[in-house]
Amino acid sequence: MSRLIQKQPIDWEKPLPNEKQENFCQEYVRLDMEEGIKQSKARRIMAYKFAFPDARDDAEGKLNSRASKLLKDDNIVSRLSFLYEELGAGIENEVKWTKSKAEDVLLDIIYGEEKTENKLKALDMLNKLREIGV
Repeated sequence: MSRLIQKQPIDWEKPLPNEKQENFCQEYVRLDMEEGIKQSKARRIMAYKFAFPDARDDAEGKLNSRASKLLKDDNIVSRLSFLYEELGAGIENEVKWTKSKAEDVLLDIIYGEEKTENKLKALDMLNKLREIGV
């Protein structure tokens, strides 16, 4: 006999059930609010290293990829939103897209472990964004 198991909704006011994910969220927000680390790639890598100390020696591109994957998880996004709101900072993930954020994403691609073709496209887009050689 099969039974459907209904997931209980998560109370975002309480820590996430997964301790490492909670540590990631707490450190991510702390680095942003207390340390003033605004470059998203640096912040997510540092938060990932804090939450997953066994991964500290992994390549930066690998850490960035894993941290980026975490930031796409609905539980992580919801918990981060709650933490930012608690600090009166608004919802960081819903802040309007800015030139600076676009540059961060393009730089992540250029310096990351993407294919050369993707790096060249990102470089071209970055140059257009900065109006270099246009």
